[in-house]
Amino acid sequence: MPWNRSLMSLNIGLKNCEVKFLVSRKLNMIHEQTNWVYSLMSSPLKPVLVTAAYLYFVYNLGPKLMENRKAFKLKAVLVLYNLIQIILNSYITIE
Repeated sequence: MPWNRSLMSLNIGLKNCEVKFLVSRKLNMIHEQTNWVYSLMSSPLKPVLVTAAYLYFVYNLGPKLMENRKAFKLKAVLVLYNLIQIILNSYITIE
């Protein structure tokens, strides 16, 4: 795996057992993240409940919470974000 080689090259001064510990720790982190995602798919009820909660918030609770608030002025933020995206994508394309 690419991260495995980079991890070992960064820790050249470490003993072999320390490198193995760091690699096993990274593998455990990846395994825990994967288990969390798969736990949502253990039964069809969980995705249905998450989808129902999302739809309830979008169509009922969200508009009720926002009805007395002014809209944010985000034009400057969005222009800056788009410029950063253009610059980074140009760099990636040239690279």
